[in-house]
Amino acid sequence: MVQHQGPLPSHIRQGQIYLWMAHNRGLDVDRMAFVYESKFNQDVKQFVVRYNPAIVDPLLETALDIKERIAAKGAPRLRQRRHLQAVQALPGEQ
Repeated sequence: MVQHQGPLPSHIRQGQIYLWMAHNRGLDVDRMAFVYESKFNQDVKQFVVRYNPAIVDPLLETALDIKERIAAKGAPRLRQRRHLQAVQALPGEQ
C-alpha cells in the first residue's frame, strides 16, 4: 500500500485555485484541508495546505496565455514545469 506524505500535486493545484478565488472574493479563507480515506482499511489522513501564490500564479499565467492565444488563434505555450516544481516543494501541513 502506498502511503501519502501529503496531498497529490493535482489536488494541491486545484485547491490553490479555489483558495485564490476565495481570496479574490474577500473571503477569510487561507487554507484548505484534504482528507484521504484508505479503501483498504478506512484509515483517514488529513493534510492542511495554506494558500500559496507561488503555486497559483503560474497556473493563472498559463490560463491567461491560453485565453490570449485562443483569441489570437495561435497555439498556447504551456509552462507546466515551473508550477509543478513549486507544488512538489510544498510540504503538506499535518
